[in-house]
Amino acid sequence: MSGQCVTLETEMGAIEIAMLPEAAPESVRNFLNLAATGALDTTTFSRTVKDFIIQGGNLSTSEKWEWNWQKG
Repeated sequence: MSGQCVTLETEMGAIEIAMLPEAAPESVRNFLNLAATGALDTTTFSRTVKDFIIQGGNLSTSEKWEWNWQKG
């Protein structure tokens, strides 16, 4: 997992996220597993604050995938 990055392709452009397993190994592993299975492919961003946070989840179903990214 070390040194791995992911790219989120959005309607507003690409977002590149560096994975930091040394800081949050289980969160990184969970995110990568969800991404690998396609579970996050239709995630809707429900809240964004530029240069601070992105929150997403599929709010239209009972199956919710929510993750938070904060600029560190």
